[in-house]
Amino acid sequence: ARKSLRDIDRSTKQTADQFGKAGKAIKTAMTVVALGAVTKFAGDLADRAGMMEGIMRRVSQVFGDNASEVAAWAEESSAAFGESTTTLQGMAAEIGDLLVPIGLSREAAAEMAIETLNAANALSEWTGGKVTVVQAANAMAKAFLGEREQLKTLRSEERRVGKECRSRWSPYH
Repeated sequence: ARKSLRDIDRSTKQTADQFGKAGKAIKTAMTVVALGAVTKFAGDLADRAGMMEGIMRRVSQVFGDNASEVAAWAEESSAAFGESTTTLQGMAAEIGDLLVPIGLSREAAAEMAIETLNAANALSEWTGGKVTVVQAANAMAKAFLGEREQLKTLRSEERRVGKECRSRWSPYH
């Protein structure tokens, strides 16, 4: 019976040691996974910071002294658009970057970019989000350069929504 108890005791110690080793291995693996996640997050954060810096530099280049006007508009409008101020400034810079080379002043390009984005947001809201602000803004920006194909898509969406509104409201007229 004593030998049996010693064997059980020895077996129990060996099992406990194995569980301890497995626990250490799991703890090490979890640490490696956590460090990998932290490293990826730090890398993503650095990428975003670089991207934001690039957008701000582009806004400054495109709009010059009028960049602060675009920044103030983006700050005011970000909630209505559901976009960050940086995203709005980047969108405005893309539009302005098309307008300045065709002869508009930086001030006029800033004003027109803001007006275009406001119109794109209104169109997006009017279609219930079926046409996104980005899609509408891209179509309008391309129209500045004479490309009208995407505007036709917006126009057909406008007609569809108009028909839907008329059919819903016709009993009340």
